[in-house]
Amino acid sequence: MDTDEEGPKERWIHEYTRIESPLLVPELRLHLATETSCLWRATDDDLRRWGIEDPFWAFAWPGGQAMARFVLDQRVWFEGRAVLDYGTGSGIAALAAAKSGARSVRALDHDPWSKVAVQLNARLNDVNIFPEIGEISYDKPILEDTVLLADMTYDAVTTANIVQWVRTLQTRKVTVWIADPGRGYISEDLFPRVATYSAPADIDVNGAYMVRTHIYRVC
Repeated sequence: MDTDEEGPKERWIHEYTRIESPLLVPELRLHLATETSCLWRATDDDLRRWGIEDPFWAFAWPGGQAMARFVLDQRVWFEGRAVLDYGTGSGIAALAAAKSGARSVRALDHDPWSKVAVQLNARLNDVNIFPEIGEISYDKPILEDTVLLADMTYDAVTTANIVQWVRTLQTRKVTVWIADPGRGYISEDLFPRVATYSAPADIDVNGAYMVRTHIYRVC
């Protein structure tokens, strides 16, 4: 890639992250914050100076890794589908959907840095993804027939909104897949669990501490 043609965010990501393969999905390569990267050692003051709120896009979170692994292993559910990956972060689940033959993949996140990271990660993995900055309007229909939600059930209020939206999507015949690393806000009482993975916890890169991460299906 000719970095002379890139913008400041692209150049910054190249300089301050490292290209690595997540533990559960060695098929994929991502720009990540690792122990050898400058971003890993950054302070809050550094992030403010760089104009970065929270670099969630620079980590392969457990839900994202589990979702990507599931998508790659169960591609029959995703091949030929129109997929929305909401709260995409690094785009890890979106990349897996594209690798699995999805007809189209939209990667949505509120963070402009996520859009840039997804673009770079898509190029690394030679797939086509449409990254978009924004939030979901829970009262409006979507164009996709499949939704991926990884690591989005992280607090009670957000989960309640997600659950309400998922129930609406269910009435519209949209299939939703949810990956949750046991944060306690979602369970089989809400949706059927279809798979469980042992995934690296949060910013753990090497798998020193693993957490049980569940995949739920709603259709």
